[in-house]
Amino acid sequence: SSAASDVYKRQEGYYWYEGECSDSCVEGTYGDENTRTCEKCNVACIDCFGASSKECVTCSYLEKYECTSSGECKLMSCKESTYVHVNEEKKKVECLDCYKYCLLCNGGNKTDCLECNKGYSVFQEVLVEKMW
Repeated sequence: SSAASDVYKRQEGYYWYEGECSDSCVEGTYGDENTRTCEKCNVACIDCFGASSKECVTCSYLEKYECTSSGECKLMSCKESTYVHVNEEKKKVECLDCYKYCLLCNGGNKTDCLECNKGYSVFQEVLVEKMW
């Protein structure tokens, strides 16, 4: 197709994406009505209908985003003694418990402790009860 027909199509409800005109945008992009181009979604979204994290169709669980009750995608945060876990099978993020003596962690094993509960410390990469 010629450049002239591409411009015509863009004015007639088509969107420009990666060198071609299309009547819709692919997953991970949305149609910008002002520029008539397909633009990448916000990092919080897998698919979207606009530029902001409030315009996601689905949240990017692999990047640890969750959908709030207001429909916005926000980075997941968990309470003390739990950590953010990506459940790829369920396509969602969830909070799971840290190892039993961990106050802060980045995983469920004792070697994932970032901070210990009172009375415990990390000794040679293993969580131990303080003897002093």
